[in-house]
Order: sequence, then C-alpha cells, then structure tokens
Amino acid sequence: MMLKARIAYLGGDPRQPLCDTGTGSDAARQARVGMTVGSVLRAAGLSVDSAITPTSLTAYAGAQAFAQTGLIEDAARVTGSRSLDSAAALIGYQWQDSSR
Repeated sequence: MMLKARIAYLGGDPRQPLCDTGTGSDAARQARVGMTVGSVLRAAGLSVDSAITPTSLTAYAGAQAFAQTGLIEDAARVTGSRSLDSAAALIGYQWQDSSR
C-alpha cells in the first residue's frame, strides 16, 4: 500500500525511481535511501514507534532469511553486511558461546 502511495506521490511515471539513485559515495547514496525510507515510514504513521527505523527494516529482512535457512551467510547477503559478525549483530543473533 505504501509503495503505491509513493508511486502516486512521485507522479506515477514508471521510469521514476522510488528513491534517489544519484551519484556520490556509498555513504551519500545510503543516506538518501535512508531518508526516503524514513519519509515512507512517517507517511505510514510508523515513525511514532522509535523501534521502527530504516535499519530495522534491513534487520527484519536479514532475520527472515536466517529463520528460513539457519545460515548467517544468508542474513549477511540479504542485508549487505560485509561480515558475518555484523550480520549477526544486526539481527540479534548471538553465535558466540559466552561461557568460553
């Protein structure tokens, strides 16, 4: 529903990207996409819950991939994490045995 609203907001042109695809560093592009996702969350009325952020959407996708396969590698692939440790931290998976 929110994607349809975003498309309508942008004028319904199928060539119009849903978020900024401009040039720049990876950090700049990530920031622009985060701002777009944030505006969609606000428009959906979800910004009142501080637990729902652009990052929580990424974490949810990673957690779903991990739940389906049991492989942290799949969570890392889905989230774009550069390491298995960062993917595990993002989805809240504690793979290290703390008793060691």
